[in-house]
Amino acid sequence: MNELVMIPYCSVVIPLKNEAENIPELLRKLHNVLVKNYSSSEIILINDHSTDNTVEIAKKIIQENRTGKCEIALLNLSSKTGKDEALLMGIKYANSNIIITMDGDCQNDPNDIPRLYASYNNANMVCGFRTGRKDTLRKRTVSWIANVFRKLITMDYYNDAGCAMRIFSKSLEQEIAKHTPFLHGTAHCFYPSIAKIHGLRIVEVPIRHYERTQGDSKFGLVRGRLTEGFLSCLYIKKVKKIKIHFEE
Repeated sequence: MNELVMIPYCSVVIPLKNEAENIPELLRKLHNVLVKNYSSSEIILINDHSTDNTVEIAKKIIQENRTGKCEIALLNLSSKTGKDEALLMGIKYANSNIIITMDGDCQNDPNDIPRLYASYNNANMVCGFRTGRKDTLRKRTVSWIANVFRKLITMDYYNDAGCAMRIFSKSLEQEIAKHTPFLHGTAHCFYPSIAKIHGLRIVEVPIRHYERTQGDSKFGLVRGRLTEGFLSCLYIKKVKKIKIHFEE
């Protein structure tokens, strides 16, 4: 007799790069939320070539996890390709059709997941937008400038394209993968735009945001956020025009 394999109710995908100091607290909170609210779930950690002891700590936590209701897996990128590829690997590996993404820096609150999920029945993608952001003034300023340019160029008026906390269907994976090579390492900021291009409905939900107290930010200020983001906006604008042309 074949063993019955339980499909997890949701899969939480988290890219990690040098987050050894944040992993224990993040997984403790996230595990508690998932076990309390869902019959079964999984957490997928993707290591993006960490140079600290992120991997060792993650493996130790996985070995100590014995609940059965929430499995934890650790994947490693084969090449140094960044957050976009880390997310794609996690989404492809996921066993559930419900994907939840978040960052591994403890600035997102796992307790917001049920609040986002409450809106998922009325949308194809639910995006968090950070209220009372606790980032540095410089980071918030660059984000504000980038969001202004994104809205002007793409005409997609989302509040917070850089927020990592989202819920969407795994069926969006192929479309994300198709556009990722043309988004210059910023594809994770354009998931809502990709969803909209393909006719999906997006809902935004306010979430909490905390100051980073451990580890270093991976936020690229000028080149990564503005220059590459600008080129990505032009790509999204071009794709939207092509789609409109074919629909007409």
